[in-house]
Amino acid sequence: MECDVTALANDAFKYGYWYITDVEIPNTVTHIGNYAFYNCYDMASIEIPESVTTIGQYAFSSCSDLTNVKIPNSVTSIGNYAFQSCSNLTSIEIPNSVTSIGDYAFQYCSNLDTLTFEENSQLAAISQYAFSNCSDLTNVEIPNSVTSIGNSAFQSCSDLDTLTFEGNSQLATIGQYAFSNCSNLTSIEIPSSVTSIGSYAFRYCKKLETVIFEENSQLKTIGEYAFSCCTALESVTLGDGIDLIDKYVFYGCSSL
Repeated sequence: MECDVTALANDAFKYGYWYITDVEIPNTVTHIGNYAFYNCYDMASIEIPESVTTIGQYAFSSCSDLTNVKIPNSVTSIGNYAFQSCSNLTSIEIPNSVTSIGDYAFQYCSNLDTLTFEENSQLAAISQYAFSNCSDLTNVEIPNSVTSIGNSAFQSCSDLDTLTFEGNSQLATIGQYAFSNCSNLTSIEIPSSVTSIGSYAFRYCKKLETVIFEENSQLKTIGEYAFSCCTALESVTLGDGIDLIDKYVFYGCSSL
């Protein structure tokens, strides 16, 4: 399918074009609108040209047969729910041009096993539920440009076993439930820049054995139940500047 347009409007192919299997968007398009390809569940691949700068809300949501998509280095924002429930999507690279990823953007991409952020990322925040329930995701490195990880951002990424932070991290806050139910995570070193860890942030990370806070940690608060039910947790190294360790932070940590 080809068309000579400058933008794909909201609802452009929503519902009515289920039979579409492959799409090549012309290089005149600068914006993919809200719900543009929503529920085009037979669409297996799509080529997004370098002309596109924004991807709207729900743009490719529920495109369950979509296995491959390359986000070009021209895109600066990915809207809420943009790729939610693209359950056959296996890998995604976020280019360094992207400054914002919306809430729930890749939630329920259950076969997503590879997530990479291009070097020199400009991404400021990872929004709430952005990658939650990506159950095949195994490895994530958070770019040093990210200052906050939203509530439930990686919740229930049950195969996640390696979580690292790029050097010189500017991360300040880890939200509530951000990594809860990441049941394969075994160790984590939290950057010194982090000042707060939200309630339930690492709850039910049942294989988590070691938590280390970098030297000169600025951590001030740990929310309630933050590491609760981490039954394999044996060691936690805390800094001396903490103002508040809330109730039940280590509740059910039977190996600690």
